[in-house]
Amino acid sequence: MTPTGLAYLDREFTFVRVNQRLADINGLPADDHIGRTLRELFPDQAEPFEELNRKVWETGEPIEGLSVAFTPAGSDQMRQYLANYFPLRSATGDITGTVAAVFDVTERERLQRRVEESRARYQLLLELLGGAVLETDDAGIIVFANAAADELLGESVVQRPLAEVVPEPSMSAIDAMLDAPAARSDAALVELEDGRR
Repeated sequence: MTPTGLAYLDREFTFVRVNQRLADINGLPADDHIGRTLRELFPDQAEPFEELNRKVWETGEPIEGLSVAFTPAGSDQMRQYLANYFPLRSATGDITGTVAAVFDVTERERLQRRVEESRARYQLLLELLGGAVLETDDAGIIVFANAAADELLGESVVQRPLAEVVPEPSMSAIDAMLDAPAARSDAALVELEDGRR
């Protein structure tokens, strides 16, 4: 089954066609949609969707990448969707309705929130450490520096290349630490030009 929910609504907000995925998203059998309006099926949630369709018809332009919260029929759990609305035109160019393409992104959004929460906890932990901590991306650009690092270096170094911030002898020590086994406990400290570690 396609992951995309698809529907065709006419200018009366009546469902003309829906695929099984959209029926599943809405929590109703596909046949129960046909010939019925948004307001008949979802009386408490129809108004904002009618307004979206009107905007597509008035402007003739699609609405894409819209984040929509919606509670499926028969459920008390609101879900998050990424929705796209496109004008459907007749052979003469008249807009006859809207094609909606809808993706359920509830789990993706939930995972994204968990990643952000985990990242926030990780950064808090790094701030609480007594020593200076720098984090770089794969290109060697500093993407995080805790307060101790900013204080030690006398400035914020985020978005700068690590090689510009740390002197060459210390870069060699860093390379040695990265190449060493993870369990190694006698890794060299990074020493700045003024001798601070």
